[in-house]
Amino acid sequence: MADTGNNRVLAWRDAVSFTNGAPADLVIGQKDRKLTSAVPWGLTARVRVDTGSAMIDLQTLKEFPSGLNSPSSVAFRDGYLFVADAGNNRILRYRQPFTQWDTNPDANIVADLVIGQPDQLSNGANSLGASATVPSATSIRTNMGAQQIQSAGLAFDPSGNLWFTDAGNHRVLQYLRDEVMADSPGSDPIAAHLVLGQVDFSTATANPGRAYSTDIRNKSAIRFGSSIAFDSKGTLYFADDLARVLVWSGPVESSGRPADRIVGVLSLAAGATTPPLVNDVTFGATVAGTTTANITYTGGPRGLFCVNDSLFVVDTINSRLVRFAPYSSWPTEDASTGNYSPRMVAVYGQPNFNSGEPNAGSTFEPSPTTYGHPVSATFAGGELYVADNGNNRVVVQQLIEQDYSLLAASRVLGQTEFALRVANMLKGSEFSTTYLTKSEGSIYLAPSVAIDRSSTPPRLYIADPGNNRVLCFADALHLDLNTVADFVLGQVGLTRGLVNSPYNDPKVATLPGLSSPSAVLVDKDGKLWVADTGNGRVLRFPNPFAGEDGALTPDLVLGQPDFDTRPTGNVTDSTTRDRLYTPTGLALSPEGGLVVSDLLQSRVLYFRNPQSYGQAADLVLGQASDTVAGPNNTSSGLAYPRGLAVDSYGRLYVADNSNSRIQIWDDINSLSDGAASTLSLNQELVGAAVSPFSITIDPATEKIWVADGGTYVVRFPSFNEMSQSNNFKYEVVIGTKGPSSVALDPMGFPIVADAAGRLTMHFPTNIHVVNGANGYYRVAPAAIAKLRIPGVTVASEEGIGTGPQLPTVLADVEVIVNGIPAPLLKVGSEEVKFQMPRSTTTSSTPKILVRRVSTGQILGYDTTSTGIWAVAPGVFFQSGTPQATGQARALNQDGTANSVSNPAKINDELTIFLTGYGAFDGMPDDGVAPGTADLPVPGDVVAALLVGTTTSAFLAPVVSSTLDPDEPGVWRVRIKPPDTLPAGTYTVNIGYRSWNSLSAVGTSVVRPTVAISR
Repeated sequence: MADTGNNRVLAWRDAVSFTNGAPADLVIGQKDRKLTSAVPWGLTARVRVDTGSAMIDLQTLKEFPSGLNSPSSVAFRDGYLFVADAGNNRILRYRQPFTQWDTNPDANIVADLVIGQPDQLSNGANSLGASATVPSATSIRTNMGAQQIQSAGLAFDPSGNLWFTDAGNHRVLQYLRDEVMADSPGSDPIAAHLVLGQVDFSTATANPGRAYSTDIRNKSAIRFGSSIAFDSKGTLYFADDLARVLVWSGPVESSGRPADRIVGVLSLAAGATTPPLVNDVTFGATVAGTTTANITYTGGPRGLFCVNDSLFVVDTINSRLVRFAPYSSWPTEDASTGNYSPRMVAVYGQPNFNSGEPNAGSTFEPSPTTYGHPVSATFAGGELYVADNGNNRVVVQQLIEQDYSLLAASRVLGQTEFALRVANMLKGSEFSTTYLTKSEGSIYLAPSVAIDRSSTPPRLYIADPGNNRVLCFADALHLDLNTVADFVLGQVGLTRGLVNSPYNDPKVATLPGLSSPSAVLVDKDGKLWVADTGNGRVLRFPNPFAGEDGALTPDLVLGQPDFDTRPTGNVTDSTTRDRLYTPTGLALSPEGGLVVSDLLQSRVLYFRNPQSYGQAADLVLGQASDTVAGPNNTSSGLAYPRGLAVDSYGRLYVADNSNSRIQIWDDINSLSDGAASTLSLNQELVGAAVSPFSITIDPATEKIWVADGGTYVVRFPSFNEMSQSNNFKYEVVIGTKGPSSVALDPMGFPIVADAAGRLTMHFPTNIHVVNGANGYYRVAPAAIAKLRIPGVTVASEEGIGTGPQLPTVLADVEVIVNGIPAPLLKVGSEEVKFQMPRSTTTSSTPKILVRRVSTGQILGYDTTSTGIWAVAPGVFFQSGTPQATGQARALNQDGTANSVSNPAKINDELTIFLTGYGAFDGMPDDGVAPGTADLPVPGDVVAALLVGTTTSAFLAPVVSSTLDPDEPGVWRVRIKPPDTLPAGTYTVNIGYRSWNSLSAVGTSVVRPTVAISR
């Protein structure tokens, strides 16, 4: 099956016994079954996608020649799969796809033949012709550019020749069997043998499709085209874009031959009554243009197939299948008697020949006997397989060949139930964008996200405008690619996506249903506010997680007088204080007042105390009064505002989208209608383009997060910081795809909903790692190190690592270095003390991940700038914190701590504690102490005692250099103060492998000291 919108072909090994909703066994045209994008040929940048289990490269056509772009048709014969790769202007042949998979399940299914291109690395329209608009016998044009990819059909005639509808060249091509089925294709491009619809292979003239008598009845010229089919006698049926089927009696053996008959053209005998628009002769069509001079018939049937020589037509626009008698029994063509085209003899999917609504006119859901704009069908083994495009499914129905009766569907693919219709099979975790049609035009609506930070764990809500619902997740800290919402608002279940459930009628608002909700907001009591954009209202739900009756239906409506009313006119009909037209943004004032932005009215309404149905707003901003609507760019105006935010001071921030600025008003409670803004953050002030789509204020810092709807999420300083410093530039930039909403988790990290239907959790990438002894930016394998993530609270409670094996999880935190869990000594609110894994290489900077284990939340990730050196000797301070000058951690010979009041004596041993000895053979595993006092650190050690901050030094003999028996990562160097040393305080400097412990890296020198007496 060509899964056109997902740029792939899906294959099931057993077409007879699959269960409803069964996943495909094979995915062809993508490198991973979770990928769906068509990456343009020639793209130089590599795109990486996280599939949950691995990072996958979206390869360009140059790197993945068997990839697909909008495949529109498939055909199978003698073990070969042929795919019309319409977006790439070519036909690909895949040899024995299931055999390829059985031989190497981990490899991609690859094509072994290309038609229409010189090789598999090319995809230009008519690339083998004289130009993009001048074809040849070896070229194809199905991608017209500007996202105009034409449907293209494939079929084999009874002799095994391959036929193709080269829609962009307005022709039908025949390729000979011996060439397309050759086991070892030659190096020369395969050329078409015959052409229909044109006089030769170098012509691409379209049927204008403007005059009914001359163009629609023209049997030689065609316009675009889609499906093609043959009966057993070689009769060729072809559906073009003029809502008709052209018929050539078989066999067809010459180019340029006009069709013998046309199906789908109405002719009336004298005095006959014009039939209804949907009838038993014509097919559904859309019409472009408004006058006879510019009218163009477009669309029409998209699928054809034959059963026992009876032609079946998939009448896409009329959501039906229709059957005709065999070609040999058609009445003679005679327009004067009303027999120009044959009449249909049966209809399927509709109750009669005059019905043409999707799903038989029901506003509810599809059924086993109805269709929603089907596009293709095929018959095999007594069963009919119908690609029911509008319902995003394939249904399988038994066809009784004796009388052509069609039974209700027994199986379905693409959905788990017959009543479901949403693209890519809703499971309760998906969300998508949509376009809402209003009398003023279509408006783009994107998902919105809100966090209930007052609950533990925090709850997450996602407004899903594409599926007319709000998804509710009980735990925002435990989310992954497979997490399904705990429940849903606006639908009867997680798998539904009806508009205004349960009636599925966008014109009828209901109490439980929603129509393209585009904003969500949680108040301090856990109540949920929803901007129900398509119904022109804001709904308040009691705390959905309270478990109370009625919690999943709203208890308050604003913008309409009741739950049954919605806007019926245009934007000017809703310009009163109590009406909304297209609400798209929500915010709460510190006092609990509700602020609503109305996109098409270009205004903001403030309800100071929202308590009653349809109450009037207390304040109108963006317009001079409550009777005016429309965009303007004055200091008091707005142009299609989107998101809103209010800070703790009551300042209102408005994403003034079409004016490319953020409008800021001071205390919202002190404003009057039409007040001018206090500040406009625009390109002139910021120094960069401002394209706000949504706004969020960090409650802890008052910093301003903005999603631009296109490419970036940015963070501005707080209003007070900007106004005091007169610096209005943003300080953080996150690149993403179509960010539409930003929420902040309890750590203050952004959670972004984007146009790709993703919720992405972002985290800091500025981890600071230093030597755990001296704070220098020099760390060795196996050394003690410290890290911190500025602005991040790592742990709420302190954890201390103890025992013979240091833990790798402490205080619910883990540190991963180049994929290796690091042993942890201490985890505090701002700092983690850990042992750098001994396997950390010195040839590159380490990748460090800090993660909260219970939730999987990433607290920080960075390729740290700290250098990993072979050795990095650092002397610990007694306090545990590096100081400009301070007492070193050292023991006198009697085992007492060295200090000014307890100095070491001349010629007594003095033990200095360090880290940074580096990796060596025979050392213990990470996090493990040797347990013995005599495990030496290999290599010569030099010790010096310096006088103050001078370079005057006394060398001290080194007695031993060993690992500490009880503390992993700690190194002991025993020295003897020389007898020439005067009493006093001295700076300790240990030299090891040409590196001194006082050699600072990335910071100023710190001086650990010891006290000596005579």
